[in-house]
Amino acid sequence: GDIETGLLVAIAHPDVGYKRNWKTRLSAGVGVRWPTGSFADVPRAQRATGRGLTDLGLRVNLDHPFNESLMFSIQNQSEVMILEGKKKRPSLVQSTELNRADPTVTGADGVANNAAYTRKSPRHVGFVKVAWHAAAVSEFLQPILLNGFLKYDFDHPGELGGRTLGDPSKQYSAQLGMTVDGLQLNIPVQLDVDYEVPFAGENKPVAAQVLTTTLKAFYRF
Repeated sequence: GDIETGLLVAIAHPDVGYKRNWKTRLSAGVGVRWPTGSFADVPRAQRATGRGLTDLGLRVNLDHPFNESLMFSIQNQSEVMILEGKKKRPSLVQSTELNRADPTVTGADGVANNAAYTRKSPRHVGFVKVAWHAAAVSEFLQPILLNGFLKYDFDHPGELGGRTLGDPSKQYSAQLGMTVDGLQLNIPVQLDVDYEVPFAGENKPVAAQVLTTTLKAFYRF
């Protein structure tokens, strides 16, 4: 897939930031997504592992603990293109294939099979989350966190050779997950397992169910 790099800064936090000793935690950050995932040669009917562009993202996180074991969170990330990409033209007849005819001949639309790919409108993606810490049941379960998400993704179509591909899209989904947090045991590793099911939206090709496993490593300086 694509590679994301970024910086997140605590604005309000019990330990650091502008407002110390607040229960509510607020952070903001900026990052860049690098187009290392497969995208240029993926037909419309297939799900690409990348977005094909170099994007700049702005993220805001808000977390509020109701008590020691229950946390409410909101996150929003807005993304804009900073460098365009390249894409092979998908077939308009067979969605599982790329275009093989010559679109530059007389009478065709003139958009080449290999053209510049851009997105001129921002994408907004985020979630509302409730997380429950299993340590409320037993200290032995301290590294385990269970969570539930309501997620959204509002996107705009890209342009290939100056022509818009499709219509604006939106998606709403529900997700259940579990986190095994090594930081609770002073081990800088975290494992996330999430199961997501879309339940509403339009103009967005999606998998009916998505199971994702993510391994994270941390370094504090």
